[in-house]
Amino acid sequence: MDSDVTAAALSRDGRTLATDSLEVTIRLWDVGDHTQLEDLSGHMEPPGHTEAVTSLGFSPDGAKLLSASRDHTMRMWPVPKAFPDALCARLTHNMSRNQWNHLVSPEIDLIAVCPGLPEATDAG
Repeated sequence: MDSDVTAAALSRDGRTLATDSLEVTIRLWDVGDHTQLEDLSGHMEPPGHTEAVTSLGFSPDGAKLLSASRDHTMRMWPVPKAFPDALCARLTHNMSRNQWNHLVSPEIDLIAVCPGLPEATDAG
């Protein structure tokens, strides 16, 4: 982000920070690793605000973000499900031991990232 932040909001679970800047760009950030998750600017029809956002707030379930702007508009933004629980809801299994060794490390014990899902078989 290259300009001043004009508004910020922290999600109820504390994992996501929403910010807006003088660039009029609403971004979502992962609080744990300080990385940008999403730029919401291109995700809405009609397009986003034309002037600085003055206020941001997450819905109680974290699925939406409300923004209010100096352009006298309010917008409701869908919050992408970029978290492990949303990912696990789409998967059918965890990595196999061979996949883990290749992609993570043979020196680290296999972790079932999605509890409740079986380990993958290496049969293709």
